[in-house]
Amino acid sequence: MSLLTPFSHLASIDLESKANSLVQVLCADYACETPKSSLTGHVYNTAWVSMIRKSSNGVQHWLFPQAFDFVLERQLEDGSWQPLRPSAGPGHCVRDIDSIVNTLGALVALLFRQETGDGVPEDLEPRIRQGDAALRKTLQSWDITSSDTVGFELIVPAHLKTLEKYNLRYDFPARSHLMKIHQQRVGKLSPEYLYGNEPSTLLHSLETMVGQIDFDRLAHHQVHGGIFSSPSSTAAYLMNTSVWSVDAEDYLRKAMGSGAAPESYPTNIFEISWAVKALIEAFPKDVIMSPGMIQIVDFLEHTIQAQTPGMNIDDADDTSGVIYILNYLGREVSPKAMISHYESTNNFRCFAVERTPSPDVNAHILKALLHVREPSKYSTQIIKIVEYICECWLKDNIICKWVSFPLPRLMTLFTRGQNMTPHYPMMLFSQSFMMLLEKWDRGALPHLPKSLLRDKMLLVIFGIVVETLQRQNNDGSWGFRSCETTAYAVITLSAAAALPLCDDLRSQMELSIHKGRTFLLERVESWGEPDLIWGGKVVYGIGILAEAYTIAAMNMTSQTYKLGKVTDDLCRITRPSLKTIQKITTLPFFADMPDWLARACVVEGHLHLLSLNNFCQSIATHNIKQQLPFTIVSFAVIASGRSRGASLTPDVSFSLMVFTALVFYIDHYMEDIIGALAEAKIKRVEQIVRQLFGLPSHNCHFVDHQRVYGSEQEQEIGRSGQDLDMVRVALHRGITWALEHPKVLSSSEYDRALTRRELAGYYLGQITSIVESFSFAAHHGSHQNPACKKTPPQTYHKWLHNTAADPSGAPATFAFLICLLNPWDDGQDCFPGAEAKYLVQDLSLHVAMTGRIENDIGSITRDRLENSLNSADFPEFDTRTFDGKQEDEQEDLQSKLQRLRRLAGYERECYRRALERLEGLDIHDRVIKGLRAFCNFLDLMGQVYAMEDPGLRSERES
Repeated sequence: MSLLTPFSHLASIDLESKANSLVQVLCADYACETPKSSLTGHVYNTAWVSMIRKSSNGVQHWLFPQAFDFVLERQLEDGSWQPLRPSAGPGHCVRDIDSIVNTLGALVALLFRQETGDGVPEDLEPRIRQGDAALRKTLQSWDITSSDTVGFELIVPAHLKTLEKYNLRYDFPARSHLMKIHQQRVGKLSPEYLYGNEPSTLLHSLETMVGQIDFDRLAHHQVHGGIFSSPSSTAAYLMNTSVWSVDAEDYLRKAMGSGAAPESYPTNIFEISWAVKALIEAFPKDVIMSPGMIQIVDFLEHTIQAQTPGMNIDDADDTSGVIYILNYLGREVSPKAMISHYESTNNFRCFAVERTPSPDVNAHILKALLHVREPSKYSTQIIKIVEYICECWLKDNIICKWVSFPLPRLMTLFTRGQNMTPHYPMMLFSQSFMMLLEKWDRGALPHLPKSLLRDKMLLVIFGIVVETLQRQNNDGSWGFRSCETTAYAVITLSAAAALPLCDDLRSQMELSIHKGRTFLLERVESWGEPDLIWGGKVVYGIGILAEAYTIAAMNMTSQTYKLGKVTDDLCRITRPSLKTIQKITTLPFFADMPDWLARACVVEGHLHLLSLNNFCQSIATHNIKQQLPFTIVSFAVIASGRSRGASLTPDVSFSLMVFTALVFYIDHYMEDIIGALAEAKIKRVEQIVRQLFGLPSHNCHFVDHQRVYGSEQEQEIGRSGQDLDMVRVALHRGITWALEHPKVLSSSEYDRALTRRELAGYYLGQITSIVESFSFAAHHGSHQNPACKKTPPQTYHKWLHNTAADPSGAPATFAFLICLLNPWDDGQDCFPGAEAKYLVQDLSLHVAMTGRIENDIGSITRDRLENSLNSADFPEFDTRTFDGKQEDEQEDLQSKLQRLRRLAGYERECYRRALERLEGLDIHDRVIKGLRAFCNFLDLMGQVYAMEDPGLRSERES
């Protein structure tokens, strides 16, 4: 199936007719004074509406009895209330926080009904008991760190406090953490803040402030009767104001049009603008501009013209959406008011007053800015948005305003078990960045830095493509096998198809799109059934958008964005070591990896290579002539994180690449620069290292050996001061980068100390290796004293477990990775508890020993030429027979290599066992997947070492 044509010819589906029919629905039911809503109703908001009582002729009655009926109908057999799709199917997923919020609201409504004694059903008491039991059970297992619903830090504490008035007290592990977050949000809040004219997002959750504020002073915040478009907040206002608000009552009657309260109301501008955006991007203008579409565009134009200058329609999302549509269709609208109202220092806000910015909002604004008459006038804002979105993606920090999920990859990104879908923001980034490339390619954005596009934006687009391809289900769908999420993914791939970087993935992208569309085609009747992926106080779905995006996905082609030679040149990547990388992809590590994914890892690794080389040059004090190891490192890190069961965020991947490259560089520097110094100077180098790490010098290898050095040696040390200053600079640069990395600085004291200790051990271990090599060369350089091999200072086992581990760099890399993976921002250890710390240290040790053995396997020939100590030089590997005869030299070498491989296999088994034990503990999923990736990396590099030594060539060899 070609990407160049729509899918409609494969079935008797007239996509143009379906699109125009949807436009007619939007025109009739949404572009009007009393608009409908396709948002699914949810229990929490409806529960609050159900508690409203109105006095008529001195008699109190329930204003919305149907709301209470809805709450009763939605209670599940286990006693809880959870978000449900219109017809729960395979796309249904429940998160603890959604169940908690819904159950809290419902329980309060039931208890309030019981307290009034009015209209109490016979089974109310057992319903309350069941709800109470379900809530307790869910709270006990609640992982608060995965909660991202709007205002949960306000909603949950407020409702728990209300339930205590009914003698229901809930103690659970996350309670103290919850209250800490709650205090951070409201600790310094003054009610006066809400009484002013400036709207606050706190108005969205007034139901959490009953008894704390004067509701009579909030009347001016009503818009068409509603408070911040929230039915629950409006219900709380109506219940607690001393003067009955007819406007608020009228608002709630409109919001309850379907029998249940949605997350927000009205949402007609939102639903119209987003559905229209989806359709106009997938259909030619002459096809989609029906009379109904023209009427909608007129409605949107009138709406935005009627706004007060500088003010929004609803928020930056809706404002940017309308601006984008009008400019796209030739109705020129300036974005200046939007910019002045929502622009902040590093990004754009969704609301004028907002705590946390959202990358999806910024993607919508980027689309709007790219379609004004002269987008170059807004280059500053465009650059700001691109920088922000790229930073969010590379740090796996995609917290979107509407779509509910923590993020990608941890999955993870997205995902991570509790998320609903990462595919919506991935779609937005793919589309908006491809739009930008098209404009830039045509010369419309001459001020955009090429480095920003090449080093960041291309990495994001390509990463999104790979993520999307990897996450497709076997039946062709994405997410929880739903049409809406599948549509997002198909649009994502279709949008990025024109990117030259994707040439190697073309056939896989075509196959993936074909499978996705086949899945959609088989479920035409479900196109309008929404996924519960839109996040508010609880998750909800939007039927109109589900149908619009699905129609768009079926019709969109790769011809949407047209790129030329300028983008071709931008995407051209040099591959000096392509043959070597291709050879690596034939290793056993890649046996279970699809060919397309291995090819993708090659491209993704090269996208990191320029930044990696720039870093290495920034710390180097002499030229690095060989780039091959860095090419291998970047490729190996990406491939390890892309392997099954593993995951590394882009920023962690790059930091791991840099640290590994640093280890390669220091290995090279120690061998070629420090190793060429006289032993007297090496004594000073060790002292320098100890000073840099703040360690005492009394344990230096040479300090107690003054008899070795006479006055001439001491004088030589003095004359070498200038050279040693350069040594100090070279060593200090790498140490500073590692220890002052933001993730290290923000880690716990224990993890920081571990990183410093292991890094110091690595540097000092390198010096120890040089000393050992001196001693080894002195005794074995001419093979004059083979007998000494039988009486080494220590056994091979002891040497490997002590002296040899640190110089490999593996323990230091592992400790650094722990800081990178730490998911906490409050000073917690990455691995809590004695057992976890013991196991992770055991894993680290076995990883180090595996790396050392495999390093020696790969470098045995080079080590012999340079008289460097190798594992094979220990007498335990002596192949002489009992009568003293020596095997043939080649047979001797192969025999030693075989024994070393067996030992490496044993050590690998040990660290895999440690990893299995860690997986059984309560360790954050992100950390476990990162550890798997690191073990994958060691496995792959071990196979690479066995193939050829990837170390930087010594200048003495070149």
